[in-house]
Amino acid sequence: MKTTLTLKRLGVVGVVGIAAMAAGCSDGGTGRTGQAEAFEIQLVGHGQGNLSSVLLPVAGVTATSRGQPLEVETLVDTVDLAANRRAVPVARVRVPAGTRDVDLSVQFDDAGGYESARASGAVEARGAEIRWHAPVGWLQMNGRATIDMDLRRSLAARGDSMWLIPSATVSY
Repeated sequence: MKTTLTLKRLGVVGVVGIAAMAAGCSDGGTGRTGQAEAFEIQLVGHGQGNLSSVLLPVAGVTATSRGQPLEVETLVDTVDLAANRRAVPVARVRVPAGTRDVDLSVQFDDAGGYESARASGAVEARGAEIRWHAPVGWLQMNGRATIDMDLRRSLAARGDSMWLIPSATVSY
């Protein structure tokens, strides 16, 4: 299962930053060059309705640039998207200097779980994945990409269990 994402750029970028990104500069006008930079990948849920807990197992986070793998440090194995009102850092990605674009992916696996005032059960997350392409200049603006998963649209009821079909927006 794959999802299509809406991309948002958040934050204020000065004229120098916009000109540098438009020119394809990898530092986005920040002046940071020559070293690898680390960026966080965060995950947050909204639209949980009456769900008090939605535990999802994070199988892995991958990052590549021009087909070459980048260093990724996974920070959590499981995230509760209904209980946390704040974004949870799930991984840190190291991007070498001079890299312009990164392909990112967050994979879920196995069964998670949900709980509400009326019921509880499994969340089938096996094979669910969120993929997107990010210009490094966008990651540099705030040092992170935040995946905001719409739980109302991402969870499909099937008997006592639910299926995860991610519907998300990535913000920078």
